[in-house]
Amino acid sequence: MTCADGTAFTGTVDNLTTHRRFGLEPTTFAQFARHNAAMFRGDAEYRVTP
Repeated sequence: MTCADGTAFTGTVDNLTTHRRFGLEPTTFAQFARHNAAMFRGDAEYRVTP
């Protein structure tokens, strides 16, 4: 698989700098997707996170 710039895609890179800065616990994509499933389906009401 190649990237848009023609270089080889070698996988994901985890950069947790922002997570650490804001005291957030990293999650897997599966956790993120489950948490946001209603939004992805279009079932969730728009709300702003405080």
